[in-house]
Amino acid sequence: MKKIIRNTLMLGCGVLLTFSCKNLEEKPDFASPASFYKDQKDMEAAINGAYRPLNQQWFNTFYNRSVFDCALGIAGGYEKGPQYYETGAYVASDEYIDAYWKDNYDGLNRANVVLDRMAGVGKDKISDAKRNQIMGEAHFLRALYLYQVYIYFENVPVPDKSTTALGANISNEGGKAKALAQMEADLKAAENELPAQNASSDAGRANKWAAKTLLSMVYLEAGKWNEAAAKSKEVIDQSGATLFPDFADVFGIAKENTGERFFEIQNDFDTSPWSNYNNMHAHFTPTDWDGGDPNTLEAGDNVTAAGWGDAWIVGDNGFRAKFEAGDKRIKATFMEQYRSKNAGGEVVKYDPKAKSGFVAPNSKERTFSNVILQKNIEYKIGGWQYTKKNYMILRLSDALLTNKFKRAYF
Repeated sequence: MKKIIRNTLMLGCGVLLTFSCKNLEEKPDFASPASFYKDQKDMEAAINGAYRPLNQQWFNTFYNRSVFDCALGIAGGYEKGPQYYETGAYVASDEYIDAYWKDNYDGLNRANVVLDRMAGVGKDKISDAKRNQIMGEAHFLRALYLYQVYIYFENVPVPDKSTTALGANISNEGGKAKALAQMEADLKAAENELPAQNASSDAGRANKWAAKTLLSMVYLEAGKWNEAAAKSKEVIDQSGATLFPDFADVFGIAKENTGERFFEIQNDFDTSPWSNYNNMHAHFTPTDWDGGDPNTLEAGDNVTAAGWGDAWIVGDNGFRAKFEAGDKRIKATFMEQYRSKNAGGEVVKYDPKAKSGFVAPNSKERTFSNVILQKNIEYKIGGWQYTKKNYMILRLSDALLTNKFKRAYF
């Protein structure tokens, strides 16, 4: 993505002569760091900005992680990027790595700005409750952004102050240990500063249970097994959250920001067109799918699929094979059947032994071997971009798995 900035400078001697020195001394009317960050309204705007890098461009954090999965053998794909990762042909200057790195450090720096500037906001300018909440969200987000780079890179820079000058880079020496220490400290602060439950007007913001769950995962990364077990047990015993009876609710729209779903990236094209939408749908839908619900096999609108045959990312058949027949998670996780435009609207079904990964135009085959990840897909929305699904980051199952890991191995 390139940004083009045009500067137009118009100089007219005759015009300049009519201006007095007083005119030239007029103060420009725009916000600057010195004039901003003064009260509760400013700090609310600043923390809102710290959430933004979670999903601010086409190569966003969660899509890039799906591409990285191709290098781990968890997924594969037809698009250029996933294919490079699948074969190990990617390089450090790769556009997915570049975007992932940039977004996370952009977010981390924005969280640092909030933490740095809050000290200058007087007690008469912001309530104690709002100050604690914003500080907690900033501590949580700084830890989350750091965690997202930590899990993919060995030693990472760990800036704990906001950037004030270009070229003021910090060393990544000892970055792994520094990152673990910083995340632990931030999440300990966040779990004490954040509310246990958000008001409906604050849906989607970090809360205490999101911080505690991520902290348990950080303890696991650090090899602090007892701490990981204890913290995850706090979440399990005290959050009041339970697993949804219907596994589909983990990914569905109706249960967003409720129950076992502790933290998720917000998405709704209707409320934020073209600035905060979920492009996972565009990359995971089969091109020939008609857009209808694959579970009920209702007819679709024929425009919901992405329409790019080379943009698919598909799951691994080995991963799919780990699910036993009758597993209730299958229906919500995988698209096992759908009406195919290439088959004249007939139903095509998943078969790991199918001749092709997908059904080609005019093909007589009615089976496909691609593992289509239905959890990222929406039905009959009128086009790939009109998405409403949030993207899950942290939920109760993360705490349950962390606790089970301790019991199983230590």
